[in-house]
Amino acid sequence: MDSTIEDINVLEIYNLKEKLKVRDPKSSLPELEDMSFLRDLGLIKEDEGVDRLTIAGLFFVGKETAINRLLPQAEVIYLHYSTDNDFFGETISAVLRIQ
Repeated sequence: MDSTIEDINVLEIYNLKEKLKVRDPKSSLPELEDMSFLRDLGLIKEDEGVDRLTIAGLFFVGKETAINRLLPQAEVIYLHYSTDNDFFGETISAVLRIQ
């Protein structure tokens, strides 16, 4: 995939780190420098000396324009479960076309 670090939405890295801090306050991952953080999570990989977003990386921290350019067929299905594995509320699922 021809993504570059310019395809990264830095605000989404911040949001991901904040969510991780809430979920696992003992984790040292959020304290890492951004590129090390993304690398340790498998969201970027080095390809011929260039850091590139993985497909997961595009979905988690990629700019919408990059997702549209690199994965024009992408579709996200979101299901939210409560703690007892029942569907949550009325909004059980949402199918969103990226574009």
